[in-house]
Amino acid sequence: MGARRRRMAMIGIVCAMLALAGCSAGAGAGAAQDAEAKVDAGRIESELARIDGVRDAEVGVFNTGAPGSFGLRVELTVDDDGVARLGGVVVEAVRIVGRGSAGSGYSATLLVAAVDPGSPTGTRGVSLKARRAEIPIEVGTYQGAGLALTPDDLREAAGR
Repeated sequence: MGARRRRMAMIGIVCAMLALAGCSAGAGAGAAQDAEAKVDAGRIESELARIDGVRDAEVGVFNTGAPGSFGLRVELTVDDDGVARLGGVVVEAVRIVGRGSAGSGYSATLLVAAVDPGSPTGTRGVSLKARRAEIPIEVGTYQGAGLALTPDDLREAAGR
C-alpha cells in the first residue's frame, strides 16, 4: 500500500510540474512580453530612484493569474531619510508609477524596505499597514508591508 501511495504522489507531482511548465512558456511568455512593452519599467525605476530618501527601486511586471491581466510590483529601498518621510515617499512613488503605467490598465503593489546594515540581507521590511497614519493615500489595500492598488485606485491616488 505504501508503494502505491508513493507512486500516486509522484504522478501527481509530475502532472503539476507539467501544468506549471505549460503556464510559463509559449503563448503565455509572448503575452508577458507584450505586457512589459506597455510599461517602461526602466524609466519608472529611474524616476523612483530620484525620490529623496530612496536608495534603490525595482519594478517588475507580473501576471495576476487572470488571462491578459497584469500588474506592477514596485520595490523601494529607503535610507533613514526615506523612513522618516515615509508618507511623502509613498505618495511620490504612487504618482510616478501612475504616470508611468497610464493607459495600461495595470494594478500595482508597492513594497518598501529600509537599509539595515545589521540585517543579513542589508535591509528590513517596512510595514506600510503599521504606518498607515503617515500615508495620505485613502485608496488601495494596506497589506502588512505592501500597498495594493487596483487600476482605478492607482489612477485616483496618482491624481490623473
